[in-house]
Amino acid sequence: MTESRQHRHRSEQTLLEHFTDEVLVVCPACERCAIVRMRPLAEPKSTGPFLADQEATLTCAHCGYSARRAATVRFLDGPGDVVFDRPVWLQAACAGNTLWAYSERHLTAIEEYVRAGLRERRRDEEGGWRNASWTSRLPAWISSAKNRDQVLQCIARMRRERL
Repeated sequence: MTESRQHRHRSEQTLLEHFTDEVLVVCPACERCAIVRMRPLAEPKSTGPFLADQEATLTCAHCGYSARRAATVRFLDGPGDVVFDRPVWLQAACAGNTLWAYSERHLTAIEEYVRAGLRERRRDEEGGWRNASWTSRLPAWISSAKNRDQVLQCIARMRRERL
């Protein structure tokens, strides 16, 4: 039994938005790593989707760039931050596609999922069985056992070169 087959991943039905409280992005000024942080507004404007009542700040420790913006409701649909529309810092070519993550925490979650030989889902107490969890929305090539080694190597390379 290989090492990857010994691991187990239990999905908690977590949504992708769970990883957007801090997003590593490409700085618009110096093209180095900056961070977008979300924080709740003092007086919520709605009871709708998660971004509606948040403010985002983009800061770069390298050049001092800073921006602040109220979040608008947008769908999470790819390798970019949803408020400032900046590309994520953690992305690399992998298995003929692009592997990306919002943050080190997101990258670690992807790594744990890919490494697992057994992937289990749990029924959400409130929402029941969902087809919207971040694991159910991963592209098939990431979940495929035939790409496991390539994806894990890509994650290791991103850690070395980007974090």
